[in-house]
Amino acid sequence: LFSPAFAKTITVPSQANNTDIQPAIQAAVDTALNGDMIVLPAGTFILNKSVVVTKFISIKGQGLTQTILYRDSGVSDNTLSYDANWVGMFRYNINSTTSSHITISDIYFKSKQPSLVDGDGLSKAADIGIKMINCVDFVITRCRFDYFGNGAVSVYHLDTKAQGLIFKNEFHHNVKGADGLGLGYGVVVYGSNQQWV
Repeated sequence: LFSPAFAKTITVPSQANNTDIQPAIQAAVDTALNGDMIVLPAGTFILNKSVVVTKFISIKGQGLTQTILYRDSGVSDNTLSYDANWVGMFRYNINSTTSSHITISDIYFKSKQPSLVDGDGLSKAADIGIKMINCVDFVITRCRFDYFGNGAVSVYHLDTKAQGLIFKNEFHHNVKGADGLGLGYGVVVYGSNQQWV
């Protein structure tokens, strides 16, 4: 599908802190080709909507204390939980059984401040940090995930094809509220439940 010899690095331009960087990242993703690496700038940025990736593209920040992507506190829990345009800060819709060699690294993902006690007015969103859909041979490393109410990393795979590595990450308080319906995980893995493996 791609040749490493022709892979290129695409640098997302620096942005002002606390501005929405999603359009700039999505523009880089849209122009990238299989095998390319997108490099994010240092800073603290809002990420409105999802960055949707359908190609074998890697994304790298400047380090988990340097590149921080967060959900704005003004976004409703309903939007974060149910709006298809917001499901996952990064959503990889790969749908391939070919080895992707995708790497996501050196980024701090943070959702809204979570509810600890019923009635405290804080977030109960069942949201996701990174969502990987039928992506084989991916790596997620040196990232931090805070406050995701469903799963910080959610992996969806075919029953017979599940290969990926999630290591050397930090997971902090990925849960939402006393009535969080049993959700709130660091890593969630779902098969397609079509056959016994």
